[in-house]
Amino acid sequence: MRYRATFISALSVLLLSTVPAAKSAERGLLTRIPVEYQGRWVMSLDQCDAPAEGWLYISDLSFYFREGQAYIVSARRIDDLKLEVDVSLWEGWKSREDWRQVRLFTLSRDRHTLTESRSDSSSIVRVRCD
Repeated sequence: MRYRATFISALSVLLLSTVPAAKSAERGLLTRIPVEYQGRWVMSLDQCDAPAEGWLYISDLSFYFREGQAYIVSARRIDDLKLEVDVSLWEGWKSREDWRQVRLFTLSRDRHTLTESRSDSSSIVRVRCD
């Protein structure tokens, strides 16, 4: 009987301690890009109907852009509007050092503007094509 009470008590503590972890996992590592970041992004709305410089298409597992394609290695949600993504660029990329990059994506509150910040301190602001 004492063993059963100890077991139930330990199980209760274990179960209760996993609830906050499950909530924090929503902000942790992701296996796919969240849907609010997916879609076609361009430098200005007048570029939505034609190919243009600086466009970006984000799917759940990869990025497509003028220079090529990048595959998602991992993604980490920082907060409701920020996502850090580790990408592996396609084999034809310019130099071997550039094959892996980390990029930070920040959505505007209305989710129609996306700012991409790169490891070299540059950033690009794009708007969503509907």
